[in-house]
Amino acid sequence: MKHCFNPKEFLEDACLITEIRDDIREECEKLGPVKKVMLFDRHPDGVVSVKFGTHEAAEAAVTVFNNRWFWGPTNRGPAMDGVTDYAIEETAKEREERLASWHKIYR
Repeated sequence: MKHCFNPKEFLEDACLITEIRDDIREECEKLGPVKKVMLFDRHPDGVVSVKFGTHEAAEAAVTVFNNRWFWGPTNRGPAMDGVTDYAIEETAKEREERLASWHKIYR
């Protein structure tokens, strides 16, 4: 799923990552068993990948979550192709900036 969150929000509150992931898991479990929820916290498109226990639950999710509002702009629920890598590595400079901003917040 795309556009489930705005990654800039995590710079101020890293705990949102867990909260959003748990919210998405809870909603997905209404459709069937969920094996894994991966939130790509650095991806600018707010990407979340959900692995369902059944094909039927995965197909239902594509329909149910299309145009659904989660934590951000309208969500799109296309099926993942299983090949695209949505992970984005941060640079050393970005890591330093992130840690410095968290240090200011949590001091």
